[in-house]
Amino acid sequence: GWFFEKAGLDYTKFDESEAALVMQYRYNPNNLKAYPPMHWDNNNVRFANATMWTLFFGGRDFAPSCKVDGINIQDYLQDHYIGAVKQVAHRVKDFSFVIGFDSLNEPKKGWIEEKVDGKGKEGFSEILGHNFTPIDAMLTAAGYPRTVIYREIKFTSIKETGKDLLNKNKVSCWLEGAEDVWRREGIWNLDKNENPVILNNDHFTHINGNKVDFYKDHLSPFILKFSKEMRSLIPNSITFFEGPEVEMIMGKKTNFNLPQNEGPFIHAAHWYDAASISTKKAWLRLNYDIMTDKLF
Repeated sequence: GWFFEKAGLDYTKFDESEAALVMQYRYNPNNLKAYPPMHWDNNNVRFANATMWTLFFGGRDFAPSCKVDGINIQDYLQDHYIGAVKQVAHRVKDFSFVIGFDSLNEPKKGWIEEKVDGKGKEGFSEILGHNFTPIDAMLTAAGYPRTVIYREIKFTSIKETGKDLLNKNKVSCWLEGAEDVWRREGIWNLDKNENPVILNNDHFTHINGNKVDFYKDHLSPFILKFSKEMRSLIPNSITFFEGPEVEMIMGKKTNFNLPQNEGPFIHAAHWYDAASISTKKAWLRLNYDIMTDKLF
């Protein structure tokens, strides 16, 4: 948990503050709602996960004030991650069957490209359980109770079935003495009545007035950096990377900027059937075709 602490976070408070679903505190074999199966997508939109992904890929753009030992946290985290993989590369570089390295398994955007209030994603969600908008996650993690919608599978789709007030005990997951990074960056603050309000709803969608493209602006530079370091040990190694599998399967344009003279690169994303993996059932009579966007 040292990397959480470098960001100012107390990982022992993640569960209490709703920053993450933690199995050790939640699991109950008699109540699946307490710790839902296959729930990693739910943790992706909660504070701990979303914050760390955002800092890892976009710390310089979205949290320039967040530094560790004088280095922006984006560079700090990426350098340590790549350094760890290089230690593996050192040990396997002489094996003839090693053709390359996967840059990162299932990279997530965090909040990059999202409105702070979550606008633009209403009415659709593949996420089961509580669906946090960025501001929901920031405030509950900072110790402010927040009403968050709950979604369940209802026949052929995932639908909102209720709302719950979360973090009633007002637990913060920021370390004592640490400053809330997102509040410091001017995303939100308290009004004169001590109520939290959004100050910059477009913090993660625009940089200097330009619309953010996660794959071009943030994931591509990381992949290039990773590839350069791996090729310094194994010059002809292939760098595997993972893009948005559904969009790429459907032929939608994705703005990766990966010159082959700095590679080679291979797209190696993997796809899961959402209905089957969420319900742990084989949907033989009814399913959803991502290519046609229709039930069949």
